[in-house]
Amino acid sequence: ADLEAQYLDSAAKLAGWIAETKAELETEPQCNSQAELEVVIREYQEYVGTEKPRRQRELLELEALFSSISSRLATLNRSFAPADEAATATLVRWWEELALAEQAYSKTLQDKLKGLKMVEYNIKLFHSKSTKMEDWLQQKEAWLAFRDVKPPFATTAAAPAPAPARMAIDEETATADPPADPSPEAPRRSRRERPRPLH
Repeated sequence: ADLEAQYLDSAAKLAGWIAETKAELETEPQCNSQAELEVVIREYQEYVGTEKPRRQRELLELEALFSSISSRLATLNRSFAPADEAATATLVRWWEELALAEQAYSKTLQDKLKGLKMVEYNIKLFHSKSTKMEDWLQQKEAWLAFRDVKPPFATTAAAPAPAPARMAIDEETATADPPADPSPEAPRRSRRERPRPLH
């Protein structure tokens, strides 16, 4: 009776673990970045390498315990028939279904990792192009600003200042009749213009 109780208790715990783990594996991980998904992948790898083998040993121990109980009861013309959810055949079938869920989950992780890598690559590519575009726009704005700046000599010329008074006097002098030349080289009177002597 003690062995039967031990078997039923261990079978119930293993069945509960299989159902819970299978439900988790059938749920797609919600990861928004490659880093988050890599954490999930490491946890799954740890499960496959540590938790799963330990649970498999429990299943093998249950099968061995069931066989031992059945052999002992057979000598007494008795049999051990646990409920269907605790039977070894049921546990083995659930174990196989768990393996299929693991395969699907592993493929989901691989596909999701590829998708996130592509997304992050496109994001990096977009940022790179965006940075180049911003640099080009800044250079373009600087060039346009430089082109629109007018040099000092290109400004509107100021109205000319009025001519000084000296210039006006010089102009008046230039238009007046020139004075007689007092120099010795002035032309002499002709002989006809000389006065005749009185008789």
